[in-house]
Amino acid sequence: MKTTLLTTAALGLCLIAVGPVSAQSASAQYKSYHLAIEAAKQCRNLPADQATSDRLAGAIAGKMTGDIGPGDRLKLITEAGDEIRAAGCSSPLATESLERFDRELAGSL
Repeated sequence: MKTTLLTTAALGLCLIAVGPVSAQSASAQYKSYHLAIEAAKQCRNLPADQATSDRLAGAIAGKMTGDIGPGDRLKLITEAGDEIRAAGCSSPLATESLERFDRELAGSL
C-alpha cells in the first residue's frame, strides 16, 4: 500500500512537470498549421492571394498558444512547403495535413 502511494505520487509529480501529453510547442503548432495550408495550396489549388493569406493568418493567430519571431515563422513556412512538396499529395503527411486544414482552417475562408 505504501509503495503504491509513493509510486502514484511520483507519477503525479512527473505528469505535472511534463505537462499534457498532447501539448505542442509553439513552433510545432505553427508548422502544423502551415503544413495544412501548404497541402491545400499544392494539392487543392488553394489561392495564394493576399486576402486568403490574411484570413488564414488571422485564424492561426487565434489558435496559437505561444509567440514565434518573424525569422522563425518564415523558416517554418518554408520547411512546411518543402516537406509537402517532397512527400507528395498522396502521402500520409499531405492527407493528415489536409484533414487538419478542413477541420481547423477552412472555416476561416
